[in-house]
Amino acid sequence: MPLAPVPPAPPAPPAAPTFGPRIVIGLLGMLLTSLAAGLNEHVTEVAMTDVRGALSIGHDDGTWLTALFEATNVAAMAFAPWCAGTFSLRRFTIGATLVFTLLGVLCPFASNVETLCLLRALQGLAAGCLPPMLMTAALRHLPANFKLYGLAGYALTSTFGPNLGTPLAAFWTDYVNWRMVFWQVVPLGLLSSAAIAYGLPQDPVRLERLRSFNWIGLLTGFPAISMLVIGLEQGDRLDWLNSPLICTMLGGGGLLFCLFLLNEWSHPLPFFKLRMLAQRNFAHSLITLAGVLVVVLGVVVIPSDYLTEVRGYRPLQIAPLALLVAMPQLIALPLTAAILNIERVDCRWVLALGLMLLAASCVLGSFMTSDWVRENFYVLQLLQTLGEPMAVIPLLMQTTSNLPPTEGPFASAMFNMVKGFAAAVGTAVVEALGTAREHYHSVMLVDRLGREPLTAKQDVASPGTLAELAGRIHEQAVVLMSADLYLVMAALAAGLVLLIPILPLRVRPPRAATQTSSR
Repeated sequence: MPLAPVPPAPPAPPAAPTFGPRIVIGLLGMLLTSLAAGLNEHVTEVAMTDVRGALSIGHDDGTWLTALFEATNVAAMAFAPWCAGTFSLRRFTIGATLVFTLLGVLCPFASNVETLCLLRALQGLAAGCLPPMLMTAALRHLPANFKLYGLAGYALTSTFGPNLGTPLAAFWTDYVNWRMVFWQVVPLGLLSSAAIAYGLPQDPVRLERLRSFNWIGLLTGFPAISMLVIGLEQGDRLDWLNSPLICTMLGGGGLLFCLFLLNEWSHPLPFFKLRMLAQRNFAHSLITLAGVLVVVLGVVVIPSDYLTEVRGYRPLQIAPLALLVAMPQLIALPLTAAILNIERVDCRWVLALGLMLLAASCVLGSFMTSDWVRENFYVLQLLQTLGEPMAVIPLLMQTTSNLPPTEGPFASAMFNMVKGFAAAVGTAVVEALGTAREHYHSVMLVDRLGREPLTAKQDVASPGTLAELAGRIHEQAVVLMSADLYLVMAALAAGLVLLIPILPLRVRPPRAATQTSSR
């Protein structure tokens, strides 16, 4: 009886690529495409007034352009790492980058506001796929001794990108053409795609994962996150719970998100691995990251809104203030990473120092008056320049230290979704508190004027004087409201400091296995 043929041996897994200049180019391409996604988000938001004017779009319709982009952007961050693991990191990132770039080309040619809203929603979907890919690639391809520098590059998307949005928006709208607000991503997208295609190795495509695709997670999680972000973005304009739409968005989104989390807990191939929250460092990093990003957003928005409303500044005049924070990050971030890479340095105390610098900046800002101009904010911005990298990189270090490679995509999905969602929460907090405090101070100022002697009130009885007085009351209310917001941000930063002795455990800087064993 003839023997059955022996089946061929399965192919050996591909060897891990050697770290070198080629992979560095690929990682730089990942960084560039992630920065392009962030810049598109912030530049279009700052330049929205000029875009609406050029396309004859009303203010209310213009708010939906931002809200829809943000909603799909944040939702995509939760699901992109799973897609990268299925279709391969390199192919998925290049595909998302090219789609994002193509939609940027098409946006200025939209025939009506509905078409533009659709294009922006799709562009947000593609843009949200990119930051998680940068984090995943840095964790996978960088040697242990260089991981912190890769995380510093990822931190640029949280510190450098948002502050560079104002100067770029001012440059495009004032000196070039408003269409460049959308088209600026074209050269960045093409260059980054070429760098990724050249530098990153090709992973095998794992289409078999589609057989166990988490459909319930997608059908509950994607609309849940989108609805919550839309509710937060539109809440202040539509008067929060007095609007049936906002009640539906927040209530329905919250219910769907609870169902999403229940499904993720038990699904064999989830998008979120919720059991990771049992790790003290990981849970602390997500909580603190959300708080830090709310504070960072506040310290960007408060002086910008004050200078616009009270001093009448255009984005071009605010640009030096933003550049003072953005440009030094190119030095501060790698320098912070180098400090954290020293064995004796405890990242928890670097985090505490960074949070205290942010709190000190906000406390100083609470002393602002109506006489402040751009130069009065420079000291505050310098403190923020030092504090932001010291607050962000230790959190990334806590999140990724001792992280098994199999859990990298889950950490990336959860970390980036919290990062995107925190921006929406920060916007909602600043707008809601700002509106409430401005109304309160306006009422108090008018009430105080009403208690003045009759002769003093007769001096302002003429229509011209009344109009001038109303403007002065509004300006003073904005100043007092801005000071209140600074105090809230200072209290939040100080509260995050109090968590440090309670939750996180000390982590060591990442080292290669041979170095670890030698110690």
